[in-house]
Amino acid sequence: MGPYIFAGQIQQRPEPKGGGIIKSQWWIKWDREGYPKNIDFVLGVVDTAFTESELNDPSGMMIWAIYSDDRPDAPTQLLGPDGQPMRVSTTYSEFAPKVLLTYAWDERLELHDLVTKVASTCMKYKVDLLVIENKASGISVAQEIRRLYSRERFGVELFDPKSQDKAARLYSVQHLFAEGIIYAPDKAWADRVIKQVGQFPKGRHDEYVDLTSMGLRKLRDMGLLVRGPEREADIEEQRAFRGRDEPLYTC
Repeated sequence: MGPYIFAGQIQQRPEPKGGGIIKSQWWIKWDREGYPKNIDFVLGVVDTAFTESELNDPSGMMIWAIYSDDRPDAPTQLLGPDGQPMRVSTTYSEFAPKVLLTYAWDERLELHDLVTKVASTCMKYKVDLLVIENKASGISVAQEIRRLYSRERFGVELFDPKSQDKAARLYSVQHLFAEGIIYAPDKAWADRVIKQVGQFPKGRHDEYVDLTSMGLRKLRDMGLLVRGPEREADIEEQRAFRGRDEPLYTC
């Protein structure tokens, strides 16, 4: 369980020290030049609103990239003092997939302009799958993108949050932030995302909040975002010897 639920159930406090469902310091700063070269999958998520009214949330889009750590693999053997190979343990969790927020925008756009901007963003960032929230305006956007951009390489899916409210959805990905596997660059647009997510549920707008929970949950559901302990358990399970169903030689 994440620290928010732990504080309430185990420590009998309604919130952890510092407050907030997603703390700003849980976002790890991406401080390298450019983005990683070994990106495995790129997900685009869209929250739609067809209005230019200042009273409603703007439409928003976020691009999430799954990548494997591009450091050289940790050695599994070292030479001992006698020059002979010496076995050492490997921490598999260090090489578990990580998530990088590569771009985000929000803007009040009408249908045609919204469809055009979403599609151009997908093409620019080489999105593999575009996910749009399954609501009336989202369905229209998905239909238009499928009709106008059917030849492009990215797929289009609708995401149904079912009956979960916004807070419950954000709680469901809280542990991913607490474990330090979510990265964001030092950019002005990224600062706006981090600030809005950190202010929820007290902030004025919440389009980035929805996009954060929707994107990370989709990556989890697809099996692409695997936590370090889960990766270790899976590898150890594969290494376990289960015996043979039949004898190697007949008697």
